[in-house]
Amino acid sequence: MAGHGDYCVALWPGNDTKLYACFVDLRDRLPVVTVPLREPDQHVLLDLQQALSTMYERARLGQTVDYTGPVPAPALAPPDQAWVQRTIAVWREQPANG
Repeated sequence: MAGHGDYCVALWPGNDTKLYACFVDLRDRLPVVTVPLREPDQHVLLDLQQALSTMYERARLGQTVDYTGPVPAPALAPPDQAWVQRTIAVWREQPANG
């Protein structure tokens, strides 16, 4: 499987021999993927970013995760570290998250 990125999104349909994969960098929005279903059902679209955001909100991770410390290992490249710090700073300025 050729590709590169910080993360790999992979789907392996149970009735298929192909692995479907896409690579995503830390600063990219997670993709919308097609989830293959068995016949006669049609494939469905799954917005991974929306699914993650919904889970994060419902689990109230913004109130339970300590974002004041350094980013845990593995170390990020300087541009990614700066992006994480900016993203958290903006997020913390929002009234519901501060």
